Amino acid sequence: MGSLLVPIVKTYRYFANMNHMRRILTVLFKNGLGMFFGGLRDLVPRKYTESVHSDERQETLPVRIRKTLVELGPTFVKLGQMLSTRPDVIGAEYVAEFSKLQDEVPPFSFDEVKEIVERELGRPLTEIFREFSEEPSAAASIAQGHRAVLKDGTVVFVKIQRPEIRKKILADIEVLGFLSRHVDEHFPNLRYLLLPRLVEQFRTSILEELDFNVERGNIKHFARQFANEKALVVPKVWDEFSTGQVLTMEWIDGISGNRFEELRQSGCDLVKLANDGAELALKQFFTYGFFHADPHPGNIFILPGNRICYIDFGLCGRITDQERSLFCRMLMSVLERDERHVARMLLKLTVYEQEPDLDDLECAVGEFIDRNFYGEIRDLDVPGALRQLYELCRQFRLSLKPHIYLMVRAMGLSDNLGRKLDPSFDLQAHLRPYVQATVLRQLDIRKSAHRHLEELVDLRDNLAAAPGGLRSFFAQLMGGKLVLRHSLDDREEFLRFYLHAQNRRTVATCAAGTMVASALLMLAKIPPIWHGASVWGELGFCLSILMLAVLAFDILRVDK
Repeated sequence: MGSLLVPIVKTYRYFANMNHMRRILTVLFKNGLGMFFGGLRDLVPRKYTESVHSDERQETLPVRIRKTLVELGPTFVKLGQMLSTRPDVIGAEYVAEFSKLQDEVPPFSFDEVKEIVERELGRPLTEIFREFSEEPSAAASIAQGHRAVLKDGTVVFVKIQRPEIRKKILADIEVLGFLSRHVDEHFPNLRYLLLPRLVEQFRTSILEELDFNVERGNIKHFARQFANEKALVVPKVWDEFSTGQVLTMEWIDGISGNRFEELRQSGCDLVKLANDGAELALKQFFTYGFFHADPHPGNIFILPGNRICYIDFGLCGRITDQERSLFCRMLMSVLERDERHVARMLLKLTVYEQEPDLDDLECAVGEFIDRNFYGEIRDLDVPGALRQLYELCRQFRLSLKPHIYLMVRAMGLSDNLGRKLDPSFDLQAHLRPYVQATVLRQLDIRKSAHRHLEELVDLRDNLAAAPGGLRSFFAQLMGGKLVLRHSLDDREEFLRFYLHAQNRRTVATCAAGTMVASALLMLAKIPPIWHGASVWGELGFCLSILMLAVLAFDILRVDK
């Protein structure tokens, strides 16, 4: 029975995804973005494939794309928000426009909240919580949070995932993946954007955000990492009241990091907060390699005693020891004004379709250093320098590796917060010891010797395996048994469209054949006879009309 259901499920998913893609393409064409998907216009109603309306022509492309993302829903809004933080990939005009995207959606009902929590935790709400606020404290596109009180009197924050959101996002991402590969294939001048790679990164990020077990693990990792850090508070989580769709954590009652006037009036030591915040951030980057990747002021709370508390651990980054070393060596080369070495390090920290000319890149890096590092480091305009670095990357079609970018962005946010808390704040004074320590660790003789020994062992193993591999290759080649495996990009998507067209032809052929056969049965009056006509002929006519109706409905649904 199960094997019989497989083709039915596959057929359902095929038509469901096809209809979903058709809806998305319709919105894209309606908003004047059809120029990127001309080869798919047959899937869109004809009235939307005509020229863009005059009012749409007056709007800039970034504005039209932003409005389209809003109309397409939460998944696409989140994609736009992610792109708004990647000025090294898209231009400043797009960053400014996408930054207007708000992750604001109406909350879902308390009945749904109660149903999800009780299903996930396996117990009635009243058995777990003494109190549970029906009104959400916060609502976003993926989840919303409620204030609650456990049976022992502990105040907690319960985060609940929106119903059916995972299914909707997965369907959106599948279509996004196909459309990104379509643009990448048909627009060679846009390949430097590496759209399929961006969509895959977005997919990984949002799937982690959909699994609250990942955020729970991030919080625990962070807590272990800073177990002895008195200046930091990490929210406690309750494993027994948490699942992949429900997260129960400590309620944090403090002053948000973006309420600067309230912080001043509360008597907090702002200079200490700025310095402690910088030390905590740099330890994450250069000592541990695991860091909170979105430390904007709204995600930081200040508690009594000048203690700092990070919230929302859905986005965390990891950077390897090797990447930390490359980044620190690049920073030291910037300070030493060694533009050639900076250019080489930058290439190792980015991804690109085609390596740029090193001399041109070196010249641009030299201009970047002259423009930003001509005076005292404490006077450096960090946001301005980062904007110029991102523009340099765009100029040479380089894209910073995801976690390198997250670290650079988090470092910029930390510097910005430090300067707002303390105008005399100097990130460089905190940064230099970490950079030097990271570089010196790489120069440690014992560590270097161990690394080279491992490389020699790998080389020995590869050389030892080479003769056997060559013998096997030539034996298969001479014996005619050599098998070459290859893959075709977009094969599945191509097969879907191809099979859809073939199915249309098959249905049309079967309908025509059934109609002809039915006519012959009617003429020959093959029994049984009913009202002077062959029953088999009448049934055949009905079947052929039904097949033609299905075919006409499929065609009209696309072409109307």
